[in-house]
Amino acid sequence: MDLVDLVIQLLCGLAGGNAAGAMFPDRSFSALGNSAAGVTGGLLGNQVLAAALGTGTGAGGMIQMVAGSGSGGAILMIAAGFAWRAVKR
Repeated sequence: MDLVDLVIQLLCGLAGGNAAGAMFPDRSFSALGNSAAGVTGGLLGNQVLAAALGTGTGAGGMIQMVAGSGSGGAILMIAAGFAWRAVKR
């Protein structure tokens, strides 16, 4: 993994976390919280998808990276929102 891949993962995770926060406002944190959960989920989501499918090359690998990072950011943000609400009650 090089620096460009890392930046793509961070940005896609950031976008996924903030998009999930906008879609689920009752589970949303602040913009900073959604971004932090999204970035973390973006890194983890890409690693999980790459381990499950194998690492792709070329355009397929880029699509896999974007999809894994974006969905990982969204999933982690939503999961953190559910956990936070459960602990708060």
